[in-house]
Amino acid sequence: MTSLISTRAEVCDAFKKAKAYSDGVIVEEYLKGRDFRIHVMNGKAYRARERIPGGVSGDGISSIETLIARLNRDPKRGPPGANTELTRIDIDEETHRMLQKQDLNISDVPSENQFVRLRSIANVSVGGITNEFPMDRIHPDNIILAESAVKAVNIDIAAVDFITPDIEISWRVAGGGICEINHKPQFGEDAISYLFNEFFPSTGRIPSILTLGKSFDLEIHKSLARRLMKRNIRSGFATTEGAWAGETQLPGILENGAFDTFSLLLQNREVDAILINWDSNLKFAGLPTPDLAALFLIGEIPQECTSEDISELARRSRKVFISDANKSHLTEINLDMSKIENMMPSEQLDKKLEALICEYYLRNVCNEAVR
Repeated sequence: MTSLISTRAEVCDAFKKAKAYSDGVIVEEYLKGRDFRIHVMNGKAYRARERIPGGVSGDGISSIETLIARLNRDPKRGPPGANTELTRIDIDEETHRMLQKQDLNISDVPSENQFVRLRSIANVSVGGITNEFPMDRIHPDNIILAESAVKAVNIDIAAVDFITPDIEISWRVAGGGICEINHKPQFGEDAISYLFNEFFPSTGRIPSILTLGKSFDLEIHKSLARRLMKRNIRSGFATTEGAWAGETQLPGILENGAFDTFSLLLQNREVDAILINWDSNLKFAGLPTPDLAALFLIGEIPQECTSEDISELARRSRKVFISDANKSHLTEINLDMSKIENMMPSEQLDKKLEALICEYYLRNVCNEAVR
């Protein structure tokens, strides 16, 4: 790529260089202004950086050649193509061309703080640098333009190179435009956490409900699975007959009960949400997931499940519900174990409570299902 050309000779030279790589040569309008990169993820602009072409700043003593050598000693800079944060600026034909445009040569001594541009484009890969630019200083029209451009080419993660004299003024007034859209842009150090928070707002884990005290029978699970499938959500569950994904029984012998079943369902790529009942294997092996979307205390609690076991399960659950055997409803409680012990139900869960849990599963947990 050759940029900032203004004479016939430069055009012919740039054409020859491009022709050496491809028979198809693209000629684009040169946009004057500052170079910005607006990062767009999942349709929303979330950060921006100003890109500054590679160059050196004078100190009033050193020659341009010396300043370049000093710049390249920065350990962050590596040779072109290397996996480094910045790129060295080699003294080449581009360097001399840019110096000539500024009426300079490699042995000249620029004055203190005088910036000498050595590259025609601002890409980091050819020696440029980038500085964070506050999103709240960008005019809304410019943000909309970047987001609309990414949507038009149907890319989830992209960076829009936007050139304008003043990004704080609408492009409709200040002028400028989009130079290119990058589908594999360089990101900042916080990009990974932002990416996961954007695409997986519920931590990226399969939402799971654990019931303690009574297991649903197979027909209730199948009925729930059919209702979920209408929402394109495939539930995973287990009964004494085995593990199920939707209405399909999974193969395999599960020797360690709920722990094996839970682990099997978590590893199944077709399962979007899990409903499973506690058994003693979870007491000794623990939970195969860091947290639970909800814990339901229903019916008679097994004798081998102590208050300490329940306390640990409650601590790892985002919500805890307990059934009231007299009123047949579910009450959300906090993690105060005295309340759990005082309200421990003694009767079996009836059909109304089963329906309430199914409805909670449908309305809340499955909204987190990862698809």
